[in-house]
Amino acid sequence: MQSLKELIQKESKKITLFIIFFLMIIVTFFNCITAKKEANYTAQTTFYHIEQILNENQKDLNKQKKEYRQTCIDNAQAVAYSLQENPDALYNIDELKKIAQYVEVDEIHIFNKQGVIISGTHPEYYGYSFDSGKQLSFFKPLLSNQNLQLTQKIMENTASHIKMQYSALWSENKEFIVQVGMNHENASKATKKNQLSYLFKLFRVNNEAQYYAINSKNHKIVGTTHHHIGDVASSIGLKDTQIKEAKNGFFTEIDGQLSYCVSKKIKNNYIYCIIPVRVLFKEVPKNCLEMIVCLIIISILFRLLIIKYIRVYVIDSINQINHQLSKISKGQLDEEVSINNSLEFQKLSHYINEMKQSLLVNNKKMDYILTQTNQLIGFYEYNQKLNTLYLSDGFKEIFSLNSQQCTQFKEDINDFIDFLNKINTHQVEKDIYYLPQMKRYIQINDRKDQDITLGVMIDITTSYIKRKKIEIERDVDELTQIYNRNGLKIKTISY
Repeated sequence: MQSLKELIQKESKKITLFIIFFLMIIVTFFNCITAKKEANYTAQTTFYHIEQILNENQKDLNKQKKEYRQTCIDNAQAVAYSLQENPDALYNIDELKKIAQYVEVDEIHIFNKQGVIISGTHPEYYGYSFDSGKQLSFFKPLLSNQNLQLTQKIMENTASHIKMQYSALWSENKEFIVQVGMNHENASKATKKNQLSYLFKLFRVNNEAQYYAINSKNHKIVGTTHHHIGDVASSIGLKDTQIKEAKNGFFTEIDGQLSYCVSKKIKNNYIYCIIPVRVLFKEVPKNCLEMIVCLIIISILFRLLIIKYIRVYVIDSINQINHQLSKISKGQLDEEVSINNSLEFQKLSHYINEMKQSLLVNNKKMDYILTQTNQLIGFYEYNQKLNTLYLSDGFKEIFSLNSQQCTQFKEDINDFIDFLNKINTHQVEKDIYYLPQMKRYIQINDRKDQDITLGVMIDITTSYIKRKKIEIERDVDELTQIYNRNGLKIKTISY
């Protein structure tokens, strides 16, 4: 059998290795969690700034669009005024182009009162009317209301399918309709700062992270820091089921790399921050290695200190106690155990010495107790392991048992247990029972120690009756024989 010192050294080594391994798992886990949280925080911060910029830019854009629409109307009015003042230029293409260049528009078209193009900077459009397709039909209400001033959104024109923005109104003399057009590139210059790809470059914190904007309806990529604009999200590895807001992030394969994706819905688009796993967790091995070195050093020092102090304060003390107990067991009852290097060993020494003294004076104590009491005391001792029962003379006297009954109890323990259970049915208070046949009140306390059960019975009839009488005099009114205030209070509390 190994010594306590050897066992402690062996087990401490196992425990140290287990603790290091367990702590490494925890540290690695928390490093990964921290990396994910930092990625989430960075992504959400970027999303927040993008959303704020988009909102502010949208306000500016709406304002600029409103101002631009008014500029288009003013340009149309300027053209109409020039043509009204110079009727010869109405059918002169060169003059019309000069006017268009002067007012900074790309096209001028002149409609007659029937809504047909009769002149303009582009002869190929002559003959088209407000009934010639969806784009031109937008301006048809001008035929019924000459006070209207209309500006159309950017869309493909009817003739050449080029994206244009048109404005139209009547001349002041109501003789013709002037329509001016702007190429969509010129008309949409103000929207550039709201393009998501442009904003991604502004807020890109991690150069190894990629940002994508995916339309929530058709799942097409509408903005990116990479090269997939116009492609569907599945082309980079994002499934349709993954096109959703994912603030807590998820792992998937993007462009052939396992990546961590965080997303947020901003207006009609889902904005994705995509970080490759190798980038997300690149600091984890380094952090874990540093932690391993620290843990090993700390564990070795801690283990050495623990072993040292256990040997000094525990093992040496136990060896000393064993040596002194060996002397006592050989009959040297005057030997004193005295280990005072800790409170626990001091108490242990004290109790060992007390136990030794109790062995010396046990008989004297028993004789003294029996001579000093005026009460009738009895006890029983039941050894379950040996299946033996001992009943004292006091026990027999309290319950008025004859020799035959005592013999029956000793032969059949179940009868004795039934006898005790019947007594329990007459409980009047905690640990106090009434024996109707003997008209006695007895106090019963039992204790089970391993295989031995010891029960002590004390006849408390006189003291119990006196106590109950005092309680009645205290709690019951002498005249009315009902509870007084104190008695009612006690009665209420007891319920």
